[in-house]
Amino acid sequence: MKKTTSKENRIVPVANVTESTNLSRRKFIVGSAAAAGGGLALGFQFPFVKSAAAQGTAGTYPEINAWVVIKPDETCAIRIARSEMGQGTLTGLAQLVAEELECDWKHVTTESPTPGQSLARKRAWGEMGTGGSRGIRTSEDYVRRGGAAARIMLLQAAADGWKVPVSELTVSDGVITHAASKRTTTYGKVAAAAAKLPAPDPKSITLKDPKTWKIAGKPMKRLDTAEKLNGNLVYAIDVKVPGMMCAAIKDCPVFGGKLVSFDEAKIAGRPGVRRVVKVNDTTVAVVADTWWHAKTALDVPQCGYCQSGQIMAAAALLKKNPNPSDKDIDEAMTNICRCGTYQRIRAGVHMAAALQHPVPRARHHGADELHGQGHRRQGRSLGANAKRRGGACRVIGRVRPAARKMRGLQTHARRRLRPPRRRTGLRAS
Repeated sequence: MKKTTSKENRIVPVANVTESTNLSRRKFIVGSAAAAGGGLALGFQFPFVKSAAAQGTAGTYPEINAWVVIKPDETCAIRIARSEMGQGTLTGLAQLVAEELECDWKHVTTESPTPGQSLARKRAWGEMGTGGSRGIRTSEDYVRRGGAAARIMLLQAAADGWKVPVSELTVSDGVITHAASKRTTTYGKVAAAAAKLPAPDPKSITLKDPKTWKIAGKPMKRLDTAEKLNGNLVYAIDVKVPGMMCAAIKDCPVFGGKLVSFDEAKIAGRPGVRRVVKVNDTTVAVVADTWWHAKTALDVPQCGYCQSGQIMAAAALLKKNPNPSDKDIDEAMTNICRCGTYQRIRAGVHMAAALQHPVPRARHHGADELHGQGHRRQGRSLGANAKRRGGACRVIGRVRPAARKMRGLQTHARRRLRPPRRRTGLRAS
């Protein structure tokens, strides 16, 4: 679809917005939620304005509000507090802001506000998470209002400079026009003055009819593609600043579980570790020179994750000690969980140990005897108890094929020695 470039089709009258109101941040948040009909879901708080003297990220560019920074070269930096995860969310939200802002799309760039900026601005962007396919569908209204609020402030700044009513101004592609005097100016020229104005009342903001959209909802090129292709995009993991340290955090993986103990001295003695922090009853954090140092240091305490490493550790233990005690298991599996799952891990190892013991060969006369005998395979015997087999499957991962074979033997015996309806054979778990 060809992009419409006619300025005549981009003119936006602003006769309905003639006043600015001195409004606090809290009132603006409350008013925005009311104007949206309670549609600001998930506890988001989205003030679209900043204080009169607010500046941009570098402290040199006028910050019109929390969403829009206008630079002297007419570049419009739109702040998007969502992560781009491949679906085009960054570009889509920028289109919505730019549509209401009435800026030139060719001059649009995006910025990602940092958690530090959010805290410094009293969580201006609310929850900065991304997920649940809600990046655009729950953000449309407030980002549009952010762009519209910035447009109103820029128009008001131009009207104040020319001493004319704001209702006589129109804007298209970032160019403000006063038709009566044939004067024009740009967003970049009035941005500094606009940043000092109070925010408009959110109830006075009238959003554009989607039928008149020229940017939003149109097939634009994604703003992040070029930098990703040429390697200029800087990812968070690649950011380095002087004196920077990294942290890793570990939570109890079991809901309702709590941290019982951890060897702080052993963790602190790991290479690169600067500090070990018990965050709360369920969480431990490590601050280190690099993220890898922090992450590996957190592997020292008992992690509680039943992963392949624990399976291999259990198999190695049983090979060395066919009948281990609980103490032997704890020592062999150094990161065994203490938050509730360790009892099941011990039980699983004991089940696997029981299944390893050879069973004397015996003649299989029927299904009843199969309940008491194990089927030998590769030097290992398969126990008769389904629950025990299930535990072994979870620990050493090699019983299930033999279980299937044993069920086949039982089925054969039942067919020969018992009526078809009397099915009491063993089934694999």
